[in-house]
Amino acid sequence: MNLEAFALRAVELAVQGRADPRLLVATRRHLPKPKTAARLIAGLANAAAGRQALLLVGLRGFELLGVSEAPNDDWWNDTVDALPGAVPDLAWTLLDTGDVDVLVVGVGHPDELIVATRKGSSYVPWFDGRRLSTAPPTPRPESSRPTETVPAATITSVWVERATIAGAADHIHVYQGVIDMELDAISGRMDDASCSATLLMTQHEGPIALEIQVHPAVTDVGVIRNDHGIEVRSTFRANVFVAAAVPAPTHQLASETAQLVVSLPLPGRSVPELRSLLLSADPEAAAGTRWVG
Repeated sequence: MNLEAFALRAVELAVQGRADPRLLVATRRHLPKPKTAARLIAGLANAAAGRQALLLVGLRGFELLGVSEAPNDDWWNDTVDALPGAVPDLAWTLLDTGDVDVLVVGVGHPDELIVATRKGSSYVPWFDGRRLSTAPPTPRPESSRPTETVPAATITSVWVERATIAGAADHIHVYQGVIDMELDAISGRMDDASCSATLLMTQHEGPIALEIQVHPAVTDVGVIRNDHGIEVRSTFRANVFVAAAVPAPTHQLASETAQLVVSLPLPGRSVPELRSLLLSADPEAAAGTRWVG
C-alpha cells in the first residue's frame, strides 16, 4: 500500500469537497475512542469493494484542523482488541500538509467481513461514505486482492521536462512528459478521465495535478484510440502523455529529484494500478529543466 500517495490525493480532494470513486474516505475532527475507531475501521473494510479505504483525522468539513500528536500504542492495542474476529491490515502515517499534520489510517482489503461490537453485541458495520450503519443483507463482492494473474503494468521509461513562459505579471511553468509502459490486460477500456497523475517538486508548495492522455504505441495491433481513451483487445504498449501549466514560484530552486505519482485503471482490474516514480535530474539538460526515470 503506497499510503502517502493515497493520503495526498484524499486530503487534496477532501478540502476541495470532491470525491474519487477509487477511494472510500471517512473524516473525523478528533481521534475517535478505540471502540468507535474499531467500528469505523470495520465499516470501511466491509464497504470498500475494491476501493482504497482511508480514515483521515484532523478535518472538519473542508477545513484542515490537524492532530496534535499521533495515537500511542495503547490506542492501537485497544482499537484492535475491540475487533472480536478478523482484523484488516492497517497502516498509518502523519501527513504534513504544510500547516498541520493529518493522521491517515489505511485499511486493507480483507477476504471476510469484519465484525465489531456495539452495546455488548457483535454486528457487521458498513460505512456508506457519510455514516456508519449495519451491513446490508447482500453478498459482499469478491476480494480484489491482487494475485499473480491480475493484469499489471511495467514502466519502461519516464521523462518530464519544464519550460518557463514569461508573462506580463508572473512567469508560468509548463510541464510535459511521457510514461512508456508495457501492459498485460484483457479486453476493455482505459479512459483518460479515469487516470490521474501528480508531480511533486521541491520548489512548489503543493502537488502539481497533471492532465493525462493515453495513446497506444504506433506499432501495436488491437489497441484503438478514441476521443476518451483507448480500446484494448490484448496485451499492449502505451504512451501516457502528461502536462500542466502552473504559476512559477517567486524563489526558484533547482530540484535534483522529482516524484511522479500515477493511478491507471487497467482493463481487467477493479483496483487501479498505483505507482510512485522517483525521477532524477537529466545530466544532459540544464539544471531544473528535465527529469528522467
